Amino acid sequence: MTRRKSSHLIDMLAEIPYPRNNKGKRHPLVSILVLVVIGLMCGHKGYTSIATWYDLNRDPQNL
Repeated sequence: MTRRKSSHLIDMLAEIPYPRNNKGKRHPLVSILVLVVIGLMCGHKGYTSIATWYDLNRDPQNL
């Protein structure tokens, strides 16, 4: 891994290439990865648990 100017996790996750084509893409990959990382840090161990945690804690004002 090369040395970067910024060492923020979000900036590092944003550099990961999205392997799928644009058809059907709803959310930026970096947003999904950040959500997964935060969910794991909160103790959730699977995508269903992370999705439930997100649904219970999201701000409806920001939809």
